[in-house]
Amino acid sequence: MMEHLAEPINLDQMALRVHLSRRHFTREFRRMTGVSPLQWVLDRRIENAQYLLETTRLPIDEVARCCGLGSSVTLRAQFRQRLLTSPSDYRRQFHQMDPTAPGSGNAMGGHG
Repeated sequence: MMEHLAEPINLDQMALRVHLSRRHFTREFRRMTGVSPLQWVLDRRIENAQYLLETTRLPIDEVARCCGLGSSVTLRAQFRQRLLTSPSDYRRQFHQMDPTAPGSGNAMGGHG
């Protein structure tokens, strides 16, 4: 799943991939991780967005797209809800890339 965060992820597809019914997959996934499969995916997407904001100069819309969140509106809403800040403020606080370095780094991260 980590390699496909930018793509739409469907619960039925996840269950099919491991040869389980949707219900059984959800139950086992929650037992093993403590969260639902879709919550787990959303958590990884937010973590990936954090990484990209910390290490690249990608525009907020591009960060959202690369992480599978679709738009900057969704990314902002998730950051406000989870981190009590905006993506722009998060970047200002945690950006680690050398400001003189050319380019935007690796768009897909490698984080995870």
